[in-house]
Amino acid sequence: MNDDRKVVGPVILRFITGGTNAVVQHVHIYHGSSLIAVHNDVNLSGSQLFVRFGVPQFQSAVFGLGISVGVRFGGGTATERRVDFISAGCDFRP
Repeated sequence: MNDDRKVVGPVILRFITGGTNAVVQHVHIYHGSSLIAVHNDVNLSGSQLFVRFGVPQFQSAVFGLGISVGVRFGGGTATERRVDFISAGCDFRP
């Protein structure tokens, strides 16, 4: 913003699953094409309206930020296997 690069802080996800048959299993964070944070086996389901995932080595944002979410589905109905992503973002710092 105004040629002032911000530092990448924690990533925030908001989502709701239909139950334990739809699970957010992994969250990977990229700066450009570089993987900068890995959160494996988080295994989150249900109503997750503000979940933070840390970025251990804060760095100035030069390229776009990417968030990759790995989801696992089990049995059950289509509603039980549903995931609704509400938003994804980053807490940028000065």
